[in-house]
Amino acid sequence: MAYFPMCIDLTGAPVILAGEGKAAREKQRILEQFGAAVHPCPAGAFEEALLKVKAPALVVVADAESEEKQRISAFCKERKIPVNVVDEPALCSFFFPALICRGDLTVSVSTGGKSPGAAAHLKRQIEKQLPEDVDVILEELSALRKEWKQKYPEWYREMLREEIARRL
Repeated sequence: MAYFPMCIDLTGAPVILAGEGKAAREKQRILEQFGAAVHPCPAGAFEEALLKVKAPALVVVADAESEEKQRISAFCKERKIPVNVVDEPALCSFFFPALICRGDLTVSVSTGGKSPGAAAHLKRQIEKQLPEDVDVILEELSALRKEWKQKYPEWYREMLREEIARRL
């Protein structure tokens, strides 16, 4: 089954990052890039982190023993807390996509955990297609949308589609 792609505001959202090492540091970097309040802890100290972060928006598990990964995943899934266990798709309720970030534009590519390498390859292909000044174009389109929505309420969407196709 495919996973629903969703963009959420993580600004200030508490995220528990259980585990240490390269994978944990990479996940922390990505989460902080989007404004999350990351609470790192050793995988074995997950319960202590829960005492500090009573309602985490997300939980990420990296570089932990197999039994610990399974335990944290089950705990989160039972409580409907989104959980990502690095390199363990069966234990995840969400995945980190391959990301392209340019200003307000975020493009994500996911294979549902089946092939992160394929997602990264497709990301590189998409990146080549984007104009370098896409963030500037988006600002201009936003201003046009606001103006046209007021002036041409019945037709602004069609006008914007044409303008987007012309610019991008």
